[in-house]
Amino acid sequence: MMTLTGKLLLGWMSKNEALAYLCEEAVPPFTEEAAIELWENYRVRVAALGNRQYDKPGTAPHNLKEKLATERIIKAARAKGNHNIKGLIKLDPLNLVVHQLRIFEELSAAYRPLLRQPVSRVQTCLPPLPSSRQLNTNTVGGKTIVELPHGEFQMVIGPQKKMEISEHARHIAVTAYDNRFLLWAGYHRTYALVLANQEYPEEIERLLPAVLTTDADDFLGAGSRFPEKRDMVRSACPAVFRDFLDADLCVDIKLRKRRCQIEIDLTKARQVWVDV
Repeated sequence: MMTLTGKLLLGWMSKNEALAYLCEEAVPPFTEEAAIELWENYRVRVAALGNRQYDKPGTAPHNLKEKLATERIIKAARAKGNHNIKGLIKLDPLNLVVHQLRIFEELSAAYRPLLRQPVSRVQTCLPPLPSSRQLNTNTVGGKTIVELPHGEFQMVIGPQKKMEISEHARHIAVTAYDNRFLLWAGYHRTYALVLANQEYPEEIERLLPAVLTTDADDFLGAGSRFPEKRDMVRSACPAVFRDFLDADLCVDIKLRKRRCQIEIDLTKARQVWVDV
């Protein structure tokens, strides 16, 4: 079984989320008793932080390459009827609040060489909206299996009332709320930038160019589908990005490597993860 190195902020996870990683995805898997003990240990560490002082990251001026890349993203989004992107923001990522409590080291590593040059750095952080692509399909029994190159796809109902598979935008995205900034998307690229800056501090700045988006409004609202995570990011002690670098708050663990696919039959379509 192939594995990836996961970095987990267990202390901010709900019990169910933590046990899903530790008992179902960890290699080797934890017993439920051992998983609960580890999760509770990290919960105590987070509780000991108390009411955490949140220093909102200051913003920095952006350059022409970043400005032009963002303008292309906004133009393409509005052409599709989306007005969620409000502009460009550039800031130090370490104090960004996080809602995604897991990062894979290996997925992030692929981005690090791309961050050393100014042009490829902008292309990595602010790539254009994805165009449609041909996805591999095959039939197994009565199911159609659509193979996805990564998990950042969604199933939507198109204008002809037919199901369509669309790829999420790949740019780094930040949302402003409660006098805080939330890293909404682009966790592995952000982690790659932080590590690249640590490796080449004179060559690579840590400042993160990202689009300012309202995509997280539903997540942050009263009707959020993830109320526990919403309450965590709005709490007096939210997880922030620098916690992924803190050995006292972040646990490194081997997790099963999986690939994503969509299974379609006569009654439903669902997105599932299967072992590589």
